[in-house]
Amino acid sequence: MLYYVAVVSGGRSEEYDVTFPDFPEVRASHAELDAALSRAEINLFLHTNALRADDRKIPAPRSVDQIMQDDATAVGEGAFTVVPLLPSAPMMAAEAVPSNPFLRYLDHSMPN
Repeated sequence: MLYYVAVVSGGRSEEYDVTFPDFPEVRASHAELDAALSRAEINLFLHTNALRADDRKIPAPRSVDQIMQDDATAVGEGAFTVVPLLPSAPMMAAEAVPSNPFLRYLDHSMPN
C-alpha cells in the first residue's frame, strides 16, 4: 500500500485542514481531527481514481525531506502525517474491507 504525506493544520478554535503536497487540489476539513483525516483518505482515493479514469499519471509519493527540499513554502505551518492510498475497488479483496464502511460500500457497489 502507498502512503502520501499530508499536512494537518488548524485545530482547537478552528477546523482541522488536511492537505497533500503531492496533490495540491486534494484537501479535507472537519472540526474533529479523526474525521478530517478520514475525509482526506477518501478524497485522496476519489481523486486518484479520477486520475486513473482519465489515463493520467499518479505521482509517486515523496518523503517529507523531498517535499521540504522541493518547496518548503508550499507546506506552510502544520504537522506532517501520512495517509494511505486505498486500492482501487477492482483490486480490493472482499475480506480486506469489512471493518471500513466506505470500503464495504465500494466493494458492494462495484460490478464484479
